[in-house]
Amino acid sequence: MAEISEALTRRVAELARLRLSQAEVTQFTGQLQQILSYVDQIQAVDVTDVEPLIYPNASREAADSSREPAFRADRVVEPRNAADGSPKVLEAAPEIHEGAFQVPQIV
Repeated sequence: MAEISEALTRRVAELARLRLSQAEVTQFTGQLQQILSYVDQIQAVDVTDVEPLIYPNASREAADSSREPAFRADRVVEPRNAADGSPKVLEAAPEIHEGAFQVPQIV
């Protein structure tokens, strides 16, 4: 297992442009060490007889069968319009400009 030193924790904090106190460096060094020990535990699991996952939201049986797919098909729907013909979503807009949401300029 790789060891996390306080110097490495400080270097990572520096690269992330974080200012850490000595107490935080000590705390985060221990936390990073725990994370690496969890990774080592996961890497130790024998997965030689486990097939790769093809569909994350469905089992292999569901993927191979003729059942409905896990995801619905895309379909085009007409937008909901208000009585005046404008998009209904604009009813919630605080300000509207030329038929669209008006937002403050950010520059």
